[in-house]
Amino acid sequence: MDQIHSDVILFDVMLWGYDGRDIWKGLMSHAETMSIPVIIISATHGRHTMHEKMCEANDYINKPFDITELIDKVRHYSVAA
Repeated sequence: MDQIHSDVILFDVMLWGYDGRDIWKGLMSHAETMSIPVIIISATHGRHTMHEKMCEANDYINKPFDITELIDKVRHYSVAA
């Protein structure tokens, strides 16, 4: 995480072999990444899932997702950053 220079983080909390919550906690505990907007991409449907509440993400996209929607959201948060 020492070399992160991102405008937006796209994050799926359902990672094979990893606990997305642990990765999230790591991202949010570093000054370099805690202020970067996060868009969760997940097959867990619904904007008020446990994952989103836990993560307090900036936005949420359900899988399968529309690529145009993803691009629009990334552009929106890149400009805001």
